[in-house]
Amino acid sequence: MKTDLISLLELQDIDSAIQTAQKELEAMVEKKTYEKLQTELKDLASKERAMKEKLKAQNLVQDKKNGELEMLSQKIAKEEKKLFGGTGSNPKELAALQQEIKHLNQNRDLLETEVLENMEILSSLEEKMSSLKERIRERENEASEAESSVLEKETQLKGQLGKLANDRELKTKDIDNELLEEYDEIRERKGGLGVAALIDGICQACHVKVPATDLDKIINKDEAYDYCATCSRIIILKE
Repeated sequence: MKTDLISLLELQDIDSAIQTAQKELEAMVEKKTYEKLQTELKDLASKERAMKEKLKAQNLVQDKKNGELEMLSQKIAKEEKKLFGGTGSNPKELAALQQEIKHLNQNRDLLETEVLENMEILSSLEEKMSSLKERIRERENEASEAESSVLEKETQLKGQLGKLANDRELKTKDIDNELLEEYDEIRERKGGLGVAALIDGICQACHVKVPATDLDKIINKDEAYDYCATCSRIIILKE
């Protein structure tokens, strides 16, 4: 077999390896895992912002109610001082004062209940926030590990592609230009496979047996190659 035909088959091996590495680079599982984690982290960050707003609003409510409770307690203390301070002796005024204090105490009881209920809401929100932050930390660690895996895999594949590109350049120098152009054109049309060995009369690309008359023609040709009648690729007789 002529040297350039051997080189052409070897070039096909290189091109197939390049195609495989490129597909692997494009379909990296590690990259998809990393992208999925990044999407989840964005969603979690959005939930964290929303949770912070809820906590902020609920704390404002709590501060307001605490302030109201403090003012109400001060007012009750003031009214009780009037009642028990001996400054008033009018029975009607004292009765009205007692009624006012009773009403204020009822309001304070209701407000204290609201404060306690709001504290429970705050506690629940804080627990959810704590759980959310823990989940974010876990996903950040996973994303960091996934990113390292992506970079490692990309570096490996790109290094492999760089070497293969260099091998290809060197190999093409051993092949006739016209034959190389024809091979590249067929390879582009045929999904990356432009040439195949012919072994025991069978095209190794489409795995169809070449007719005996065609096989005789190839055997008797000086170039020892032809085109597969089935897949139209270059076929090279491999002894």
